[in-house]
Amino acid sequence: MVSAPVWEYFLAYKKDDLNVLIHEDIHKSILNRAPILNDAIDGLLREVILDKANGFVGKTIIHPSHARFVNAMQAVTKEEYDDASQILNTKGGVIKSANTNKMNEINPHKSWANKIVNCATAFGVVEDEASYLKLIAQ
Repeated sequence: MVSAPVWEYFLAYKKDDLNVLIHEDIHKSILNRAPILNDAIDGLLREVILDKANGFVGKTIIHPSHARFVNAMQAVTKEEYDDASQILNTKGGVIKSANTNKMNEINPHKSWANKIVNCATAFGVVEDEASYLKLIAQ
């Protein structure tokens, strides 16, 4: 696995109460560029989402305050985990996802499914994308 490049800013304050500051789905806020915490942490979260989309796992950090943000964002959603499990437990062909919102092709998606299950084992599974905020706030 390859880690994504370092994020060079750190403005994570211990006094920040993330339970109060973050109220929405983190992906919706980040993609719409609605402020979440501050420019540095919002940028870090945005970059971690893009890193994951481009296949990077983890991120090199320069400040300990970044660890909770990066680690929380590595968790997989229940929907991703369910799709991955379904793919790994089905032989060949195509099957409708458990959420009935997509078709999972078994052979082409096996590599992705293995990666998701490995990430789930290492970082955990969250109910949905809004649940990332609960991990960050811990």
